[in-house]
Amino acid sequence: VCPPMDHGYGVIVTPDLWQEGYWEEGVLLVGRRIQVDRTPRAILCGTFTSEGNLHGYGTMFSLEERGSTSVRYVGLWQNGNPVLARGFDSTGNTIMALWAACPHQEQMFSQSFKDGTNCGTFNLVCSTFSDGSLYKGQHRNMGERHGYGVQVINQQNRQYLWSGEWKEGQRWTGVLQNLQGTKTFQWWSRGVESTFPDDESNKCGEIAAIKAIEALDASKRVQSDLPVLIKEMLPEAEEMERKATHCAKIALKMYYQNLTVRDNPNLILIKEKVNLRCPLSCGIIRNPVRGIRCLTNHKQCFDGDIWSKCSILYCPICYRPIVSEEELIPDSVFQSLLVVHLGSNDQESIVEYPPSSVNSPANIPGVAPEEECILFQTCHFIYIAVTTPK
Repeated sequence: VCPPMDHGYGVIVTPDLWQEGYWEEGVLLVGRRIQVDRTPRAILCGTFTSEGNLHGYGTMFSLEERGSTSVRYVGLWQNGNPVLARGFDSTGNTIMALWAACPHQEQMFSQSFKDGTNCGTFNLVCSTFSDGSLYKGQHRNMGERHGYGVQVINQQNRQYLWSGEWKEGQRWTGVLQNLQGTKTFQWWSRGVESTFPDDESNKCGEIAAIKAIEALDASKRVQSDLPVLIKEMLPEAEEMERKATHCAKIALKMYYQNLTVRDNPNLILIKEKVNLRCPLSCGIIRNPVRGIRCLTNHKQCFDGDIWSKCSILYCPICYRPIVSEEELIPDSVFQSLLVVHLGSNDQESIVEYPPSSVNSPANIPGVAPEEECILFQTCHFIYIAVTTPK
């Protein structure tokens, strides 16, 4: 469904997606897309194609169930696929990677890595892990080891270096070296170590040694090429993230300012029961806030200070996305209820929220007052657009 205007700042909401930013010809050009499955699953920020894919510089932030683990990629994208990116997750693992710039990546990967063929500078990755281990070499499919590479392994207070050929994320043929000096030629099959045939052990050992040399060469290319490419790319990607975030803020500010009784007849102006205890801490709320996307959904607040200490990017009441603290909107009506409750020494935490519309508009930090905007509503979509050209 296209927005009702060809250009402007706006927001489109569907059950599984929030799109916020600047639009042209019905397409989100610059801004933010938040993919939702009850809670946020991915936040994409940058420039987009008409199909909604990241294209150009941008960032992707993905979360697992309840935000237990998150991964953030900053880089250059082609039609939704990363070309050059740096990533890190919430457990301390990091990755720097260069992918082949090809719209049909799977075909290129299968051809480039057939039988461990060296593919040059493309498809290089450096992954470091919180336990001190790392991998430098070739890869495919968002970091899956495939081709030649070197792995540093920490095991039982000893450090080992495995260098050789990888296939589909598993070791294949190479050399395991205890960094105290011991070398062992290894032949692997489907991730399980196998023994060399007795009559071919010398030949197989030679092959493993050659594979190890190729792996060390790939590791050197990672060491020399990737840091330079990443350093050149990061400023452009981070600047685009700032611009896209700013466009999303403008769109959300308009979204917030138009949530009034006059413009939104779906707001129910009746008394509502609210709990003065925070759903996150179960303690009395000290800083009552709601997310900017929650204002028409519920009057129940949560404690903004507690939310800031939790590793979540959603409302703990309705699970709508809250990308940053800047999207927490203070509720003065709820605050007055807290003052009355605390002053009366009443032990009851369930009180009535008086009939009212949403709070008077507050500025989102970093966003100046914008042009007049209009609210369009349909059954499933909300769109806000400026009435004057950009």
